[in-house]
Amino acid sequence: MSLRTHKFFLIAVALVVSYLLAPLASDASLAGTVLSLGWNVCMAACAHSSDASSRRRHLALGLFTAIALLELLSLWQVQLITDSVQGALSIALLFLAVFTLFRDLLRAQRVGSEQICASIVLYLLIGIFYWVLYGLLARYELSPPAFHGVAPHPEAIVSIGERRSFDLLYFSFVSLTTVGYGDIVPVHPFARTLATLEAVTGQLYLALLVARLVSLQFTTPPNRAS
Repeated sequence: MSLRTHKFFLIAVALVVSYLLAPLASDASLAGTVLSLGWNVCMAACAHSSDASSRRRHLALGLFTAIALLELLSLWQVQLITDSVQGALSIALLFLAVFTLFRDLLRAQRVGSEQICASIVLYLLIGIFYWVLYGLLARYELSPPAFHGVAPHPEAIVSIGERRSFDLLYFSFVSLTTVGYGDIVPVHPFARTLATLEAVTGQLYLALLVARLVSLQFTTPPNRAS
């Protein structure tokens, strides 16, 4: 299997496996750091598209390097910047990855296995993107609180891979898929706005991007599909 040819398949597998292992990672542990680095590698790989400009590639590499350095330093209890700034770096890398994938899928002229895997990766990254936003919001002592049903551990909410933030990761995908179990509820107006935007994003994703891929599949000659 060529790594370049099957890049998005491998990224999709890595994201799913990381999601399954996330509840097992203890706070501020080596396992949590490894998971965080793994997810950031996936984001950087998505942003480092073959069609991306050199400026966008350098930006993705710079963001990943900064995040990786901060994650490694956290193992030795060294904190160079605040958690909020580190969360902002993660959001920037996530936004870059989501933007690049969304643009590439909209420009696709055919649908093959890699385009399908890329659409799966994009959907997962959207859920992770909102998760980090929820984490930043939940760090602050708002009145009323941002969420009801989430343990108040603001010091551990932003970093990817930490067990205390898994509740918000779960809430993000429940909101994205509009399942809405009701065990975690957004209370603060900002949190409600984010949850609403995520639900709308999930519906628009199906109505626009998935519909375009399906239409391309039916209009692409069989001998051109990969």
